[in-house]
Amino acid sequence: MRNWITIIVIIGALLCAVALAPMFAQDAGYVLIQLGSWTLESNVLVLIGLLLLIMLTLRLVTWFLSLPRRATQNLARRRLEKGLLALAEGDWRQAELALSKSAAGSDMQVAGYLAAARAADGQEQHLDGDRTATAQRQQHYLQAADDGHAKTRFLIQLSKARLLINKNQHALAIPILQHCLKQRRRHPQALRMLAGCYRELGHWQALRALLPMLRKTGLLDRSSAADLERLSVINELQSAADADALQRSWDSLLRAQRQQPEIIASYAEQALHFDFPRLAEGVLIHALERQPHARLLTIYASSHIETTELALSRALQWQRQHPDDAGIQRLLGQLYLQAEKWGKARDYFQESLRLQADAATYTQLGKLLEQQGDSHAAANCYYNALQLTTSQAAAAVTNAGSTRPLPAAQLRPIYPAPALSAATASATSLPADQYPSLQSGSSSSPAQSSLSQSNATIPGAAKSSPKQSGPTQPRPGTNQPDVADAPSTARRQDTVISYHADDDDAVGDMASVPADFRPATETDAVASAQTAAQGDLGAKSKES
Repeated sequence: MRNWITIIVIIGALLCAVALAPMFAQDAGYVLIQLGSWTLESNVLVLIGLLLLIMLTLRLVTWFLSLPRRATQNLARRRLEKGLLALAEGDWRQAELALSKSAAGSDMQVAGYLAAARAADGQEQHLDGDRTATAQRQQHYLQAADDGHAKTRFLIQLSKARLLINKNQHALAIPILQHCLKQRRRHPQALRMLAGCYRELGHWQALRALLPMLRKTGLLDRSSAADLERLSVINELQSAADADALQRSWDSLLRAQRQQPEIIASYAEQALHFDFPRLAEGVLIHALERQPHARLLTIYASSHIETTELALSRALQWQRQHPDDAGIQRLLGQLYLQAEKWGKARDYFQESLRLQADAATYTQLGKLLEQQGDSHAAANCYYNALQLTTSQAAAAVTNAGSTRPLPAAQLRPIYPAPALSAATASATSLPADQYPSLQSGSSSSPAQSSLSQSNATIPGAAKSSPKQSGPTQPRPGTNQPDVADAPSTARRQDTVISYHADDDDAVGDMASVPADFRPATETDAVASAQTAAQGDLGAKSKES
């Protein structure tokens, strides 16, 4: 730009000279300069030429005198460029050497010394050496960068805080960053580093107070701010020292925050940890009456904040309101386990798995079946739980940030259908119109249930209802199976293929089961299928 201005001035002077040449040809003018005893007489053209010569001479002298300074600055710029490139490459030692030398002989001392301090910090973290000497060099660079300007001091303070954070000295960095924010309230880097320090040290209340400023500066969008706010509230509740501190933290929350299931779950778990169930009782029950949530249902089942009878009454009421909720079905299974209603517990676990496959539910059902003596079905439950857990872990690793669903886990049926021989199948076969298909969703006879395919992957059977099962075992001391107690799933017309008896209390109650009790075998299933088929034929003949 300066060269263009010089060229324009020269061209303008030439044009003026050409325009004024005719006038000076007729009269060159007369100039008289008298200074004391010294007198100068000349015309205008000679005087102008003399002045131009003097100016050119002064310019040449100045240029020659500035040669050493300009050479030093050029060398400093080359060193600065070399140091920045080494800093970007990760060559910390070379970067510190070049940057410190460039700052010493350059007019860009602030940038050079701050970059040298950053290089020294990288050298301390990644190379073995004297950490004390490295820290002293950092302090020297930061002090040398201070030129007295307010902006420079702000940058130095910000660099100090960053160096302390890199050394995991977050507590020392917090007051420096707070001082920086007093000068510039919305500085993005200072806000981001201060939020990180609060999060690392667990100052959740201070982090929540900083969230509005983070949203205003655009560092967090609405969704990210809500997630961070929820995380800070949950951690603040979990870090409460006692029940009083927990209640104070809960009372300080906004109404919308006290209605989030994750926050309610953290509050309830911490209250139960302090052995204060009365703090969690009202909040937990009110949240579940508003909307069932899997984690809240699990906490309610294990909290014992109410008697088992009252908890069962509430759970049955919630089931009537939400009949297709797998969590409520699992809750009923857990409560019936506590009430030692083994058959009902088994059936509700199966119904929960029919609605949604869950590793924890499979594990609970496997333990129950193992206590009942059905080790084969229990092994299938444990296998399915392992499959689901492995699938979830793979999804967390490979599908992080991806919305593409994973393939469904290959699950085993809990009660595989027995393989019937050809003679038995022909002996028990009936016309197809007498056996509505399981796939159609209609009711099915026991014979058709026993002939279901063993490769079904739905827990129990496809679209199953927990209490229509296979051969029944009589209660101890009676000759009739107990089929009175069953989950309220009469609205479904499907069936579950089960080797377990259609009971509620006796099966699985090791105190009341006879010593010769055994799970139903393949022979029992075939015999039951034949008996049921003959009964259906007799009923058909009577109707006709």
